[in-house]
Amino acid sequence: MSKMKSLFEMSKKTVITLACLAAAVAVIGTGTAYAVRAAAERNSIGKATAERFALADAGVDMSSALVSKAEFGRENGQYVYEVEFVANGVEYDYTINAADGAVIARDADGQMPGAVQSNAPAVTPPAATSSVTTISAERAKEIALQHASLSAADVNFVHSELDYDDGVQVYDVEFYKGNAEYDYEIDAATGSVLSYDYDAEDHQPTAQPNDSATTPPADAQAPVDSNNAAYIGVDRAKNIAVSHAGVALADAAFQKAKLENDDGRAEYEIEFFKDGIEYDYTIDAVSGTVLEYDAERDD
Repeated sequence: MSKMKSLFEMSKKTVITLACLAAAVAVIGTGTAYAVRAAAERNSIGKATAERFALADAGVDMSSALVSKAEFGRENGQYVYEVEFVANGVEYDYTINAADGAVIARDADGQMPGAVQSNAPAVTPPAATSSVTTISAERAKEIALQHASLSAADVNFVHSELDYDDGVQVYDVEFYKGNAEYDYEIDAATGSVLSYDYDAEDHQPTAQPNDSATTPPADAQAPVDSNNAAYIGVDRAKNIAVSHAGVALADAAFQKAKLENDDGRAEYEIEFFKDGIEYDYTIDAVSGTVLEYDAERDD
């Protein structure tokens, strides 16, 4: 009887152990599935590019479309983007291959020239839209130089590389002129300047007549500019910043305009917005030189 009891208890323990192992494998399997999905999404074309492929296939301009859905998922054993949008009274539903942008299925509800069949066979985007890139790395350089009002002979290029930013192909362009570093982000499809940054490293302003008497020492608080005739003044600094950015003073919404001390150098920190773009400027308080600037669309 005792042997039977011992055998029963052993079997019970074995069952519990196997159940625990099965549960652990299930958890590991779930974690692995999530990891695979996350990796697939990271390496996919991205939501924005999937939208572009769908719009291009439908012959719809991005400016006239209202996208209501662009979701990453898995369908019939492959990763896809489900894209839905409305344009000119027509509702479109697209399934886009997340790896290469091929159209797997398309459907349209409304008046539309030419029938669009649901579950149509996979169609590779036409050559003009199979790659988002429409400008070269050299063209991206030219656009950045033109924006900075410089020529190729004036600068030393570090790189002009194609990259992705939130699913959109961009060129990261970096170059130097003297001690000034320029960083640009150029839309690879349109050539638009998406963001730019300028940094004058270790800049030393040209000495002014009263510079030694008015520039504060490293451990001093920055004096109020209205009491110091050698400083250009906050209004002048704001004008320099907006003029450099090509923005009218009346159109700029200022968030910050103040005199500060950076390692013994008096500077004006200027921040303002225009048309959804945030501009940040650092202006030398004595010479009015633009030491640093940055422009980035506010998301």
